[in-house]
Amino acid sequence: MTGGISGTITQEGGLLLLSFGVGLLLMFSYDVLRIFRQIINHGTFSLSLEDVIYWLACSIVVFVMLYRENDGLLRWFVLAGIALSFCLTNLPWLVRRERVSTSLGAASACLLLLLTACWNYAGGHWLMAG
Repeated sequence: MTGGISGTITQEGGLLLLSFGVGLLLMFSYDVLRIFRQIINHGTFSLSLEDVIYWLACSIVVFVMLYRENDGLLRWFVLAGIALSFCLTNLPWLVRRERVSTSLGAASACLLLLLTACWNYAGGHWLMAG
């Protein structure tokens, strides 16, 4: 071992950053949808249809990202990256009380999920290495 970072770890780190960016894009697009809903009144059917279309579009975006960047393999840290971007951007606006502690707690849970996924991916050996 030469002491450098392996190509696989570099690729996985890039995928994590990309998933965080995709999460930011998805949250921004939902903010645009919420602003659109405030400007124009919608009925229950229209709201439901918009939500279905939004979540289908999100699914397609995440699938395309995974297909292009990771040969279609689902990695838990990708979902954790998307969830982390939600916890840091939209969650503070959705929570009424104790915004900071709730957002930081949720972000910590996402990071814990990310570490658990990394531990599982490495077979648990890095935790006890030494």
